[in-house]
Amino acid sequence: MSTDHVRAVVPVADFDAAHAWWERLFGRPAANLPMDGLVEWRVTDGGWGPGHP
Repeated sequence: MSTDHVRAVVPVADFDAAHAWWERLFGRPAANLPMDGLVEWRVTDGGWGPGHP
């Protein structure tokens, strides 16, 4: 069996503060903002599957 996707979810009480903190940690803006209350960072070159930017 191969692994195609791995996602880590971190629920937070203050989304805006957490979003800013993760941007500082990764040193760049989020790669994807798919909906309110969710941000995604691509952490490897092969991190997205087909159809993702």
